[in-house]
Amino acid sequence: MKFIGKGLAALAFAAALGSSAHAAVITVAPGLPGFTGPPGAISFEDVGVGSITSFTRSGVTFTNIGSGSTSIIQNFSDGNGANPAGFPSSNHFASVLLNGQLQVSFGLTNSISLFWGSIDPSNQITFYNGNTQVGQLFGSNVTPTLTADGNQVSDMSNRYVTLGDTDAFNRVVISSGQNSFEFDSFVAPAVPEPATWAMMLLGFLGLGFLGYRKSSKTGGASFRLA
Repeated sequence: MKFIGKGLAALAFAAALGSSAHAAVITVAPGLPGFTGPPGAISFEDVGVGSITSFTRSGVTFTNIGSGSTSIIQNFSDGNGANPAGFPSSNHFASVLLNGQLQVSFGLTNSISLFWGSIDPSNQITFYNGNTQVGQLFGSNVTPTLTADGNQVSDMSNRYVTLGDTDAFNRVVISSGQNSFEFDSFVAPAVPEPATWAMMLLGFLGLGFLGYRKSSKTGGASFRLA
């Protein structure tokens, strides 16, 4: 695979929001070519192939909310979607077919990550906080950082991506206007609790104060309250 450097610029854009008066900003940050996801990312190897209504892995629930019996989990031999590039041909992966809808629910967060396979312009992710839509992303919006041409082998249209939203959300609905939206290696990091943020802030302040005292001693400067 060809290497495209660490300096991949993140793509920011305003997402259309129904009746909301403001627009959330969604940032698409691609990983390096060939990167299939961090340790602990949710895979679908132990999920049965075919029309599954709902299943939960690592606190994340995947629910088929589309009409009919649209399949969620596929493998290469099914012919419903292409195996994400770089994964074994026997790999199980999520494939949301034409007019299908897959809801993914998790704890409140500001970002999700997934390996997005053969990105198509009509691939769509809609972000919600409860029942309120806070953002929306189409495959066509990943350009110019990536390419939404449905290519099943190119690094530019098969990439691990992190999608960050300025508004917190706790579920997304994945759909596609054409076959299909394929993905694997899903991660939804939880937003730290307020108490955790306070402890982190105190830790940073403490480290800063220790650093200041050290630099004051070595530089001969003194500090006192008037």
